[in-house]
Amino acid sequence: MQKENTNLEEKTAVKTYMKKPSKPATSKKSKATVKETAAKKAEEILQMVLKCLEDGKAEDIVTIPLAGKTSIADYMVIASGSSSRQVSALAEHIAFDLKKSKIKTSVEGKAGGQWVIVDALDVIVHIFYPETRNFYALEEMWNTAEAK
Repeated sequence: MQKENTNLEEKTAVKTYMKKPSKPATSKKSKATVKETAAKKAEEILQMVLKCLEDGKAEDIVTIPLAGKTSIADYMVIASGSSSRQVSALAEHIAFDLKKSKIKTSVEGKAGGQWVIVDALDVIVHIFYPETRNFYALEEMWNTAEAK
């Protein structure tokens, strides 16, 4: 009888040992939390962009909030440079600083220096030569009554 009990105990011990550990309960982020995190990230990117533009002596900086108007971005920033060289340099500075912070960017139009676009996830930056900015008038297109 004692031998049967030993075998039973061994089998129970093996089964207990072989059980997979239960997964700890994980909390799922709500949609509101995800949106708040994305909005905070967009705000951080915006502040970095504005600092780069101010450091580079950009002129007539305008921020247009796009949240709720379009899904392409949360903010659009429009600024001017006094020369085509400055326009290109401002775009390079923004892209460099954002890449240091591991934020993906895409730059278009840098070679021409008349209108450079920096796409930084939820912030789109347009840097113009003044005459080109007046010609395209993006502020009017996006109705900048809310622009800062």
